[in-house]
Amino acid sequence: MEVTLVIPIEMVTQEVNFQKIQTSIKYRNERGKAVRLRPEDAEEVRFTHNGIPVRMVSLPNTIELGGANYQGERIFLQLVTEGSVSVYSYEYRDGIPLGYGMATFDVDRLILHKQTRTLMRVRSESFRKDMSLYFGECPELAQKIRDKELRKKDIFSIVEYYNRECAE
Repeated sequence: MEVTLVIPIEMVTQEVNFQKIQTSIKYRNERGKAVRLRPEDAEEVRFTHNGIPVRMVSLPNTIELGGANYQGERIFLQLVTEGSVSVYSYEYRDGIPLGYGMATFDVDRLILHKQTRTLMRVRSESFRKDMSLYFGECPELAQKIRDKELRKKDIFSIVEYYNRECAE
């Protein structure tokens, strides 16, 4: 279905505010009325921003993304790489206490998804353990991760290797 999407844009950077559209996105119906589309209501939302195609895919929210106030069973994540293992981008705002206030900053986290498994966060603190288990059915790749031949900065190469050499 083709509709007119209402995409939130950051005023300073003129970039898409992906945090806002991960839990719902607005569109205008044929009468021009704004309607909220939730991840439970669509498989995917596609649009182009500054000539770059964007795909927001609805996935089961198995790792409780979306913050404490979000209760949805699904979430829209931006597709970065598609394959047997796909890579998605998840954005959120984090903060640290600073004197009498809070310093906030935006975080972009990568999420992996195998068609047969739940979502997996790519984390720095347990990268080798998590990824060697996640890619365990591909022993050569898992060993390269355990031996530190491949590190977090190589996540796209890891996924490409898995999709090319080990995917069913």
